[in-house]
Amino acid sequence: MSINRRTEEQLLSPGDSPLKYKNSGLPPSYAQELAEAIEKQMTEDKLFRDSTLRLPTLAVKLNTRLHYVSQVINQIYHVTFFEYVNQKRIEAAKELLRRASPEELRIIEVAYAIGYNNKNTFNSAFKRLTGLTPSQFRDSYGPFRHDSKQTSGRPAVQQSETTARITI
Repeated sequence: MSINRRTEEQLLSPGDSPLKYKNSGLPPSYAQELAEAIEKQMTEDKLFRDSTLRLPTLAVKLNTRLHYVSQVINQIYHVTFFEYVNQKRIEAAKELLRRASPEELRIIEVAYAIGYNNKNTFNSAFKRLTGLTPSQFRDSYGPFRHDSKQTSGRPAVQQSETTARITI
């Protein structure tokens, strides 16, 4: 599931919760700039991997108002902050599951690597967004899937005493 992004013109369309953000004061040009900064924090800096990530933390990192960050995520990406973070996490999980065999990377290690603190929450979010459990996804799309097609490139995995360190 990819995140649906709106353009600057769509940001001001009348069908966009006009009452909710009527008096926001967020200029459309700043909203676009902020959307790009949010996306950079999530994709390049992989901020979604922080299991303690909350909206106030992101606002501080972006040096802007909490309300503006929330508004941009709601209006441009059509989701709440937590839905946005979960989408980013699940996209990263899918990539890891495509590249690593169960022997290289267990499901719980994937969950920890992308910011989840437990397997149940990870499994629920994964199934809600993909329609499959992580194991089913790996069986269908992973490196040892049943159709014998292999994917290239494996994640770098370094074992520590408590968990795996994974480069995503």
